[in-house]
Amino acid sequence: MYSNYRSIQILISLLKKYDIKDIVLSPGGSDIPLIHSIETDDYFECYSVVDERSAAYYAMGMAQAKNRIVACICTSGSAVCNYLPGITEAFYQSVPVLAITADKNPYYQGQLEIQKIEQTTVFNGVVKKSVELPLIKDAEDEWLCNRLVNEALLSL
Repeated sequence: MYSNYRSIQILISLLKKYDIKDIVLSPGGSDIPLIHSIETDDYFECYSVVDERSAAYYAMGMAQAKNRIVACICTSGSAVCNYLPGITEAFYQSVPVLAITADKNPYYQGQLEIQKIEQTTVFNGVVKKSVELPLIKDAEDEWLCNRLVNEALLSL
């Protein structure tokens, strides 16, 4: 059963279109709708690695061994920061790892919301493309979300 969030539905659809089926999961709170949607879809091969730092390296090693793009998904906050060493290593070795990080509602930025940090710039300089998906409220938001996911996946 897929999440009701349209951005998650778009992301999953495009992961399939780009034949990205290996997903390293580090479950948390914010990423539950996405992880549940992926785990219940037979298309994806899921690997659970709860430590985010290890998960990014695990995804990198899997991408090298399989010679294809591997995605890793983590929750928000400091979990995102824990991806940085592995994502940096993957970038400098030209290994195609897609980091998907969940986040809280952007309206809560700077409002002392737990696990709501500024994470849009965490990977600056060590990724080919970084996008932040919009909260989809209308057709224009949906178009933007679709465009952003495609741009990110094409960069891999």
